[in-house]
Formats: sequence, C-alpha cells, structure tokens
Amino acid sequence: MSNYNITYTSAINGSDTTIAQQRAMSRELLANEILTAMPRVRDTLGMTMEKTLMAGKSYDFPATGYIEAGYHIPGTELLGLDTTNAQRTIAVDELMVSHRSTPKIDKWLHSFEDRQIYTAGMGEALGLLMDKHVLIEAVKGARLNTPLVTTNTDAVGTVITNNGLGLDTDGSPTAGFSTTAAGVATNWRAALKTAAENIKRKRLPMNLKPRLYIPWSLYYTLLEAVDTNGLSFFNKDFHSGSIETGHMPEIYGIEIQGTNNIERRAIIQASVSNTGTDATFFHHNADLSKTLGILMLKGAVATVKAQDITIEIEDYSVSRKAQLVTADYFVGHGWLRQEYCMEFATAGDPATQGLV
Repeated sequence: MSNYNITYTSAINGSDTTIAQQRAMSRELLANEILTAMPRVRDTLGMTMEKTLMAGKSYDFPATGYIEAGYHIPGTELLGLDTTNAQRTIAVDELMVSHRSTPKIDKWLHSFEDRQIYTAGMGEALGLLMDKHVLIEAVKGARLNTPLVTTNTDAVGTVITNNGLGLDTDGSPTAGFSTTAAGVATNWRAALKTAAENIKRKRLPMNLKPRLYIPWSLYYTLLEAVDTNGLSFFNKDFHSGSIETGHMPEIYGIEIQGTNNIERRAIIQASVSNTGTDATFFHHNADLSKTLGILMLKGAVATVKAQDITIEIEDYSVSRKAQLVTADYFVGHGWLRQEYCMEFATAGDPATQGLV
C-alpha cells in the first residue's frame, strides 16, 4: 500500500516541513494580523510627528522662532536677523508588550479563526495604549504656558475651561453645568470659536487639520442636540454632517472625532516598576479627571520608534502544557508643539456631577 503525500500548511513550496519553518511563517502571519488590527483603535493615527531611530533611545526635535521681515536701506549690509532656537528631546518608553499563552502549538499555527481573534486583540491592545499616551501628552502640552523658544510668546498651550461643556445628569446641577443637550452644544460651539480664534492668532497652519477628540457619550450628546433642537451645526448647502450616519460636521474648520481613548481620571505613575493600575502609562502622568476634549494639530505630539513590532514564539513548554506568544513595540511619545495643543475642561469635578 502506498503512503499518502503529505502537504504541510506552513512549508514553503514543500521544501521545509520542520516545526521551525512553521513557526517562522506563523510569525509573519501574526505580525501582519496584529499590524492590521492596530489602526482600528488608533484615533490619533497620522496625527503625530514620527521619527524612526537608527541608534540611541531619544531624538532631539528642533524648535525655531519666527523670522521677521523689514525694509532694506540701500547700501547697508544684510547680516541676518536675530533668531532664537531651542529643542525638544523625546525618548522611547519601556518596551510595550502584549502576550498570550496558548495550550497547543498546533491550534495556534493552524486554526486560523482562533489565531486571528487573539492576534487582533493583541494588536488592539498595543494600539489603544499608544493612543492613550498620545492624548495624555497633548493635554500636557496644552497646559504649558512657557514657550520653548522665548521669542515666540504665542507658542504656548491653551486650556479652555467651561463647566457647561458637559451634560450634568445627577439631578442637582452646580451653577454653570449644562442640564440639556442643547446647552452643551451651545457651549461647545462657543468654545470651538475661541479655539479657532487662537489658531488664527497664533499663526498656526490650518492645513495641519485641527482635530478635536471627545468621548463618544459627549459626541452623541451633541448629535442629539442637533437632531432635536435644529441647532445650525450642519451645513445644509454642502451636506456637512449627518444624523443618519452619526457624523458630526466640522465646526469653524475643526474636525470632531469621538474616541474611547481619553483617560478621564488622574493617572499617577511614579516608576515603571509600579505594578498597579497605572503601570502601563510609565511617565505619561496627568490628571484628566476634568478633561472633556483634546484638540490637536498634526505634529502636536511626536512619536519616536526604536523598533518595529516584533513577534516571538516560545518553544512549547511541556511543564506548562502551553506556548507563549508575545508582540512588542519599542516606541515613545511626547508633546512637541505646545501651541498645537488645546484642552477643554470643566472647573468643577465631573465625577461628582454625573457628567457625561
């Protein structure tokens, strides 16, 4: 009786049927699936200034002041105008890791449906954490009122405070807190007008599309206000925004993006060795308990990358009857242009106000 001709799923052209080859091919599959999943949860994707490091663990980004202009007097020598420069150093954080132990190597290598579920989860976990770090850094930049370049007095962050930016739902509102969706929408429109004026006054480039990030609960509160009160948030002539699709229009040239990635709480992380709730935030510390919105222009935050995503598959552990798979990224984030950052916040404590 003849033997079957066996085809191995992970063998390249049938030339290598070893478990090492299967593991190598699986790493490629895992990496592609994880990288595909990451953008789905990264609301700030494309909004940061990215630098891939060839060596070292940090990068010095230049900061330059405005260069003025004037009239030339015939016969005088041009010697160059006085300018002031500075720099902002952004370092990579500790290694960002997502990991899972699976009980059977064959299940991981060949059960495609099962594998894709977990690889998507690992990719989303890495993407969510990166996004939260970026938004925290934008808030930190918004709160700075000392410019990097001393001659650029307008190159500082902006914090717009208004209790009415959130919907108070606890039944005993504090003065200034909004109790209706229409009130929230009216206050946001005024706040975004102030933000747009700041962008213009600071001579910030509008081609770097300003984007406001707000929690989804607040996003749909604004949509509700438009739907029930007919507030003129939607441009009927150019079909900007739609209740049907749940899409907010631009307001004063500012794009509005709903997100789950704003940590509306105080994040306290003294060191990377901390194993508590905030251990994954490393040095991205900030009190966001009063933060309701974060506005960024592209380049407000910098991302430095020392290593692309790496997938490692451990040899099967007999003692544990399992195999460990890890996905890690070596990146760091930091505010870069504080004048590109704005925070929208309440003065009171939203936690005690039932604030949406």
